[in-house]
Amino acid sequence: MKLLLMILIGALAALLANRRIAVFNDGIRPLVAENVEGRLDQKTLILSSFSMSIVLLIGFGLPFSLTVNILLIHTLLLGTDIIGLLIPRGKWGETITVIIGGAYGAAINLTMEFIHNSINYLPINMISSLEMTGTPVIYVFIAIPSIAVALQFGIGKGLLTFVASFLARQTTMWVYENYEISIEGSFNKFSPESSALLTGMIFILVFSIYQNKAKSDVKDVGLKMSELFGHRIEGIQKNILYFMILGGLIAAATNHFIMAGDPISLQLLAEDKTIEAGLVSVIKALAFLPLMVGTAITTGVYGPVGLSFIFAAGMFLPNEWIAGIFGSLLIMIELKLLRVLANFLDSFPKAREIGENIRTAMVKVIEITFLIGSATASNDMVPGLGIFLFCSIYILNEVAGRPINRMAVGPIGVLVIGLLVSLFYFFGLISLPY
Repeated sequence: MKLLLMILIGALAALLANRRIAVFNDGIRPLVAENVEGRLDQKTLILSSFSMSIVLLIGFGLPFSLTVNILLIHTLLLGTDIIGLLIPRGKWGETITVIIGGAYGAAINLTMEFIHNSINYLPINMISSLEMTGTPVIYVFIAIPSIAVALQFGIGKGLLTFVASFLARQTTMWVYENYEISIEGSFNKFSPESSALLTGMIFILVFSIYQNKAKSDVKDVGLKMSELFGHRIEGIQKNILYFMILGGLIAAATNHFIMAGDPISLQLLAEDKTIEAGLVSVIKALAFLPLMVGTAITTGVYGPVGLSFIFAAGMFLPNEWIAGIFGSLLIMIELKLLRVLANFLDSFPKAREIGENIRTAMVKVIEITFLIGSATASNDMVPGLGIFLFCSIYILNEVAGRPINRMAVGPIGVLVIGLLVSLFYFFGLISLPY
């Protein structure tokens, strides 16, 4: 099932990129639109898309995918972007794209399994260390709403949101402990972290509505996005069947614990915290909604995962078949509502700013938690030497201008240290404490 889903998703995503219907990398969409309309040649498009996608694939997608045995979606779909745009368009081009895209999906699946199996032969416990890199985020992710509120509405409201989230978490924990309610593996009850996250989301919503009402006297007399780019909305909606199929496949794969849409929900899924992972996926989808809708409407190029709500569907629903059906319907609804969403963003301009601040909050949480987790994992591998090597790698990366993204430098550092320590051990330069 896993291999089949990876092949089908890889093949269809590559085909959509080849037809210039959808690409995963937000930064490439304007370039694809320019190419379709004849203002950008194929060679420039290929070079630009390759350079933009390969950096994210190697520096972001792969490191997080290696921390647990679940694939970060970037690892697959950034690759299919490159494949689809690289191969010439046309009947034969589409056939080749489907074959190579499917082969890429299979290769990613088999390669990740091979790497995880090979790591077991190293003299150090790399699997445990890689899993440890994401441990802090499992507990800290509930701070995302309070950080976003602080960025958007000020530190006072941010602290209020934090206190409310904290009280919600502790109250839920007290109820479970005193009434002996089991929360392990349950789909029917919120865990303490789920309650805290939901409380924070409610505060974001309340503050956003209040701010919008306070500034409702400001009128915008300009043309709406849906009026300016109506023809592009229609162009996207013509391909609704492709998106429904792909959305169903991705939702089913997420339900099967094959992939996740972001590093936080990926770590939560690995711990079987399905409800929390689903809530994080909803927050992530809401945060990216203004960006996704805006780029889709202005360029006429959609994303293969739609507005990303399909990941939440895959996590909340009981099995892959229901998740697949619901994922297809969800993408269909998204596409049908594109014009409505565009009008909403026009009437609520602060939504873009709020979305940006939620994204910033998520990035900050990922950066600090994976930094702490990776430092702990490095020192756990080889006490003393591990933390020295990790801090050196981190500082050198900063001095060099951050060639490796701060979010990914932690997992990459742990991988490098694990390989170095293994080499030292093989050559008799070091003895391990276990």
